Amino acid sequence: MAIYNIIYTSPDNEAYLWNGSGFDLLRNEENDKLFYSGKSYDEDEVAQALLKSYNLAKAIFPDDNDVRLDPIEIQTGDNDAQSEHRHHMTS
Repeated sequence: MAIYNIIYTSPDNEAYLWNGSGFDLLRNEENDKLFYSGKSYDEDEVAQALLKSYNLAKAIFPDDNDVRLDPIEIQTGDNDAQSEHRHHMTS
């Protein structure tokens, strides 16, 4: 089963990670790999999470007239998904 993070991209191309109740600015200082510590969702949860994050993005970023949210699939091993460890995603 796929697991997803939700990324908001601002009009000035800044990426923000949905943490379940707000957005955290992502800085990609490393070109190699990122550890996303945001809220992750299973396939059957991602649609509802997108709606919740969209509503909050509209409130937090009121000047953004074209809110862009992307569900990003996280590559995980079965053990990581089962034990709820931080999921690893390559950039």
